[in-house]
Amino acid sequence: ESNTAVNRPLPLWPYTSSDNVNRARNSEPGKMSVNLCMQFVDYAWRFATVPAQEIALRLWQNVAHGGAAAFSVNGTLEQQDMQAVEAARAVFRWLAEHERFYVGQANAAKVLLLGGAQRTGRSFSQSSYRGMFRLLSEEHIPFAVTDNMDWLGTRDFDLVIATDWAPAELTKYSGPVLIVSPRPPEFPVARVIRTWNDVQGYMRVRDPSAFPSLAQTKLLMLNGDYTETEGPGLALTLVPPSMIGPPEKIHIDQQDTTRPGIVRKGRVTWIPWDTAGLYYKHSLPAHAGLLRDVIDRMLPRGRQLRTNAHPLVEMTVMRQGERTLLHLINLSGHTQTAYFAPVPVRDIRVALAGSWKRAQAQRSVRDLPLRNGNEIVVPEVRDYELVVLE
Repeated sequence: ESNTAVNRPLPLWPYTSSDNVNRARNSEPGKMSVNLCMQFVDYAWRFATVPAQEIALRLWQNVAHGGAAAFSVNGTLEQQDMQAVEAARAVFRWLAEHERFYVGQANAAKVLLLGGAQRTGRSFSQSSYRGMFRLLSEEHIPFAVTDNMDWLGTRDFDLVIATDWAPAELTKYSGPVLIVSPRPPEFPVARVIRTWNDVQGYMRVRDPSAFPSLAQTKLLMLNGDYTETEGPGLALTLVPPSMIGPPEKIHIDQQDTTRPGIVRKGRVTWIPWDTAGLYYKHSLPAHAGLLRDVIDRMLPRGRQLRTNAHPLVEMTVMRQGERTLLHLINLSGHTQTAYFAPVPVRDIRVALAGSWKRAQAQRSVRDLPLRNGNEIVVPEVRDYELVVLE
């Protein structure tokens, strides 16, 4: 379920329904995901409702990832605060009128993100996973999530990404694998020298050509564990901690090393420090840029979807028989602990791998001209739009 609690650590996770449904549907593709959208704030306040816009966002995310629309209240629908009920009613009414597009959807993404270690009993870093989940969403890279290792190798993906833990089952997969974690993978990639704990240092960009997004960046923040492997590093290297004060002596003892900040061996790329977790916690453009460039370099056929959309427009690509469904969800109304009406986003250009003869926007009820068989412009997304490609 997607819920709240007054003592839950911040920040809020606005992708809660997307996370739950994506993971469930792609861990057990033969089953339906029913992710409950909880109306109340916390157990002690079961008749105090969360924001209406949060209710709507959860429901749109549920169906955009192939799950059921599911809304939960205590008692009857005659609540003492009707905001959540009315918000859900509007979404359910529209879905009822267009239910033919929401039956039998299957994720069509070409990137797979491993979703933790629930089935194995291993611990895993939620911040690392959420950082990568957020980055892929903001970059509009369609992806599926799974925590069921039995599915590895049974479906064609362009890239598999593991954060925090990289299980031995990844050897079943013959395509490119990206590991972002100071925890050594459970299969050989590079000889490990040692793991440094709680490093408050940097990573040095030594090869700017390898990281186009970091043209203005020479040092990336490192705060956390780092695993040193047999080197030397060529593209990215460790800068250990140095003096942070007094002001006139900041970093005068800073030293560069050749210890690798990224390791490449065959089909596997390993970033041996928690770049994704740092991005989740601090949202630094340098961490996003590094991950963006590494992922783009590893996609053998390039990105499945290219767009000029704002990072807060979430997109999913689903199959439904012969149709392809493009869902667009506007998250721009979320800020800190609040959910407001999203700001309309206009003139979104999308190029999606494939070829179609017809594209129709269902919310705005209009045909969208197709260019080159796979390029469209979505005139406006208020809260949600569904584009049907046939």
